[in-house]
Amino acid sequence: MLAIKFREILNKGFNLDETFEFMEKIREKVILVAYMENLRMLAKSGRISRTSEFIANLGQMKPMVVIDDGELVPLAKVISLKNAKKRIIAEVVRRAEKSVSYTLFSTHANDEKTANELKNQVKEKLNISKSFVNFMGPVVGSRVGLNAQIISAIPEIDP
Repeated sequence: MLAIKFREILNKGFNLDETFEFMEKIREKVILVAYMENLRMLAKSGRISRTSEFIANLGQMKPMVVIDDGELVPLAKVISLKNAKKRIIAEVVRRAEKSVSYTLFSTHANDEKTANELKNQVKEKLNISKSFVNFMGPVVGSRVGLNAQIISAIPEIDP
């Protein structure tokens, strides 16, 4: 998603140094919120213990993460997929500046229907200039598992 913004800035005639400087500034304003349907793939990759996976799955917990200051950090453990969907929308809206227009990316791991639903719900609440639904790449998808969802937004600000 940042690559798209990078290309837009270069196409406007800015040189590489100006573009990199702008990308450093905009990176701090990017919103990214995600949830995973379960922790199976995180346990398989050794990122969490099998015990943690078992307890989370027993309670139907859906872990959520956000990017804060460029770091991926846990946000919450939500019970039920319905609550995870509500929370991801609420968190994106809470983090967005109401006076700014955004490019929205709804990224999914084999659940395009939910990705479109989430995209449309965010579009109802924020000023969205462009929106995309993407399939999650294999590196991220293999870590988070099927049906994970990521909502990310980049502000439409000029350098």
